[in-house]
Parts: sequence; structure tokens; C-alpha cells
Amino acid sequence: PQDEDISVWVFQGNPNRYDILNSLSDNEIGNEIHWLVNQYRKRIKQGNLGLIWMSGAEAGIYALTRIESDPSLVRESPAESKYWIQPEKDEAIRVRMTILRRLLNRPILKKKLQETDGLANLSILNRFQGTNFPVKKSEWQIISQLL
Repeated sequence: PQDEDISVWVFQGNPNRYDILNSLSDNEIGNEIHWLVNQYRKRIKQGNLGLIWMSGAEAGIYALTRIESDPSLVRESPAESKYWIQPEKDEAIRVRMTILRRLLNRPILKKKLQETDGLANLSILNRFQGTNFPVKKSEWQIISQLL
């Protein structure tokens, strides 16, 4: 019931396709970033929170964001688009986000999340394909304690 009202989302990035760590520390980009929305377009809303997740060997949460726009057709800034290793479409459905906290030096790694009580069903831990994943309220209460 209360878990159905999702207001926190994982935004996954593949480091083989996009240089997440350098983009998150780029002064030109600053605290305003854009992220692709390929799933849950009708459910991700302005005012929700976002967790930037990097997949791969060092998988985990690397930033906490606030979603500043509903998903819409957006062109990335040149500052952001230079980090694509495999070029993406210029215009795509994206959200604008403000970075609230960077965890670049102390990410919450996947292994830690897997070992944490109450997170066994966390969507990003069980489904790897996709860009956007919901986080239930009960899961967010646990993750927010780890931040």
C-alpha cells in the first residue's frame, strides 16, 4: 500500500557507455544534470528523489539528486554529452536533476546493499536491464540511513 507510492528512483548508468564519475565531478556541469528516462515515464515526477547508480565492477550509488522536471524531450548540454563513450541521440526523454550529495569517494556499493536487511527485493539488485528503477518507501528509509 504505502510502498506503491514511489517517490525515489534509481537512475542507472553504464560506465562502458557513459563516464559517470568524471561527469559527476565536472565543474562545468556543476549540480544540474540530465538523465535518460526509458522506463516509468508517467510515474517519475518533479520533486521525486533520484539515486545515480553506476553498473559494473564498482556498482553502487554515487549521488543523491532531486528531480527538477517531469520527463520530457531534452537536449543534453555539450558539457554533459562529451562524456558519452558511445554517442547517444541528441534529443531524448530525460529529467533535469540537482545533485544534492556526491558519494564519489564513498559510494554505497552494491555488495553493501545486498548485505543490508530489508533490501533483498530492491529492484536494481534483481533486474539489471534498464535505466530507471523504483525504490519502495521502506527501502528508501533504509538507504537514507546509509547516506
